[in-house]
Amino acid sequence: MSAVLNNSCNDGNQLIIGDKILSNLSFNGYTPGDQDTIQFSQITPAFYQLQYTFSPQVQSTATGSIGYTITITPAGIAAGNQLLAAQANITGGNLLGGDFTTTISSDKLPDPLTANSLVNPSGAGLFFANTLSATFKQTFAATAGPGQGPSTINSFGIQFAQNNPSTDTSVPGPLPILGAGAAFGMSRKLRSRIKQVA
Repeated sequence: MSAVLNNSCNDGNQLIIGDKILSNLSFNGYTPGDQDTIQFSQITPAFYQLQYTFSPQVQSTATGSIGYTITITPAGIAAGNQLLAAQANITGGNLLGGDFTTTISSDKLPDPLTANSLVNPSGAGLFFANTLSATFKQTFAATAGPGQGPSTINSFGIQFAQNNPSTDTSVPGPLPILGAGAAFGMSRKLRSRIKQVA
């Protein structure tokens, strides 16, 4: 299940997918192109993705940020759902040393999440406990230093997972769409959190 908005997405529209609402879209330092899109998808009952796609792709010296809020609907809250973990992701290309990167910061994540041409997707970050809504700022940049070739960004976004503590009392297992390395990092953080509570 997914929905797509074109460049009119910053006019106050909301997207509702599954039990998630995408709202409060804003852009800073970048004006969306006529063919740029935002796709908000539910991949499985527990996994979601937001992907901003440039059309055409943007090249070196392109920078900016997008702001957005993801909220669990009242029905999802009634079911006991909470945001669990997130990762930043990006697609692009580089030649002779150019770089592309995206960083997510949020009021509900302890640390920023960064994906770039060397680390993509980012490691997983765990949301604070009982997170039902989170506001994000996601920056992007395609850069090339002196003597380096150009870099391009095709798309960037966030993948995130939820859990339902009222029906699942086990420690969450690896998150398949978030990658094995991310799952290992998240597992380590979960073990640490469990030790603190015990």
